[in-house]
This record gives sequence, structure tokens and C-alpha cells, in this order.
Amino acid sequence: FVGLLKLDKGVHILIKAYEKLNTDIPLIIVGDSPDRGTYVEHLKSTPDTRIHFLGYVYGKPAQQLFANAMIYIQPSLMEGNSPALMSAMACQRCVVVSDIDQNLETVGESGLSFRSNDPDSLRNVLGQLLNSPEKIRLLGAKARERIETIYTWDVVVDQLEQLYQSLS
Repeated sequence: FVGLLKLDKGVHILIKAYEKLNTDIPLIIVGDSPDRGTYVEHLKSTPDTRIHFLGYVYGKPAQQLFANAMIYIQPSLMEGNSPALMSAMACQRCVVVSDIDQNLETVGESGLSFRSNDPDSLRNVLGQLLNSPEKIRLLGAKARERIETIYTWDVVVDQLEQLYQSLS
């Protein structure tokens, strides 16, 4: 996960789901909160030593984290068009998102979803993926393809140009 550590990002759901997974693969959480309130303290109080909080990471180190992630998880309860999610997709990472409209619109058929605010649903999806490296690879390739066909600057500029022409 990459983002602000605040309630609507759903990191607590991710942690609950992960704590019940039988895996040696670590969970890396990148980000923090400027107000460092009780929510962040609650997240970091997990006794699970497989969970690592890296704080804020930018630039080349952030790119390396995206490029080397096995699965990127966006457990949001509320979200816009997430730059972190699109960055993971651009790095050809398998993505798993909560089933809120904004996440589903971004990933389309190139990722998997789980029921929002449901740690057991997320755990089931992750458990299935961890037993299928080939599916992880295929979904990563689909994610990259979706970014290249829908979210590149060339595509966005063409769509904007078409919109302006339709208004004149």
C-alpha cells in the first residue's frame, strides 16, 4: 500500500486481512499521516512482524518499491483516481482494489476486487493470488496494457481535444 494513513484509505482492513494470511511475504506500507493521531498508532500497534511501515518514500526509492511489489493493494473506502494505483499498474504490478466505483473504473478488467470494508473478502482474494504466480503475472501485464491504452498523456490529450472540438 502507498498513501496517507487515514481512515478512508482502509489500511486497517488490509492489516486485518493480512494478519490472517499464511505467508512469509511481507506487507509493506508506504506513507504516514501529518497529524499522527490514534489511527496511525492503532495501525502500527499490530503485533505482526511481517508488516513493515516505511513512512514517506519518494522518487527513485518509491519507483523501486512499485517495480518490485508482487501485488499492490488499494483498500480504500473512499478514493479519487489514485496516482499510487496507476503507478503500480504502470509498473506491471498485479492490483487488488476495494470494489468502490473509482477503483473499479481505474482497473477495469485488469485487476481483482474485494468487497469494500471486508477483511475476509480481501484475505480470500489475496490467498488465491498467492497460490497462483501465473495469475499475478497475467494481471500485471493487463494492468500495464490498461495504463498504456487509457491513461497515457497522448490518450488524455486526444480526449480533451475531442471534447473542445465538440463544444465549438
